[in-house]
Amino acid sequence: MDVNDDASNQVKRAVLRFFASKLAPTKSGQRLIDV
Repeated sequence: MDVNDDASNQVKRAVLRFFASKLAPTKSGQRLIDV
């Protein structure tokens, strides 16, 4: 169960980063990716 939970969390983070980088200005997008 823990492995599946970790995988889903990683996917959610990737999706959030993707949308954040697309919606936010370039500078903000780079900051999110760096973090």
